[in-house]
Amino acid sequence: MLITFASALILGFVIAAPVGPASLLCMQRTLTLGRAAGLATGLGIAAADGLCAALVAGGFGVAADVLVVQARWLNIGAGALLTGLGLRILLVPPGATADKLSTATQRWNTVSGFLLTIFNPMALLLMAAVLTLFGVLEAGIGLRRGAMLVAGIFGGSLLWWIALV
Repeated sequence: MLITFASALILGFVIAAPVGPASLLCMQRTLTLGRAAGLATGLGIAAADGLCAALVAGGFGVAADVLVVQARWLNIGAGALLTGLGLRILLVPPGATADKLSTATQRWNTVSGFLLTIFNPMALLLMAAVLTLFGVLEAGIGLRRGAMLVAGIFGGSLLWWIALV
């Protein structure tokens, strides 16, 4: 399959759409802290999707080896991050609004969305499965097509988060 930016954009949108911890975090922040917080979280998630696409396009074998060897630590890290995010949600005062959010808080929203997605081993496996299913990962993808794939998946994922927010 010849990968085009448009088809990668659609793939990125489809990959981002399933509801999981990242989606719930984005929705929770949007509803309690406003659109800016939801968009910042979505930006972090989309960046992680783009990084996963780059890892898969660049050689899934290396990424898979890291996942297998480091799965325990990734699971511990993801669990700790989810616990920390849950505690933070519980401790946010009910009166917090979008206009009370600082730049540091918005950066945290982006970073935590990125970390939550990148620590999820299923994100990389889902990316590999979808790209393989659609025949994107053929031998010799090349730098240009790989860059188009990564940019399209990032863009499609970002479009999903903008639509969700």
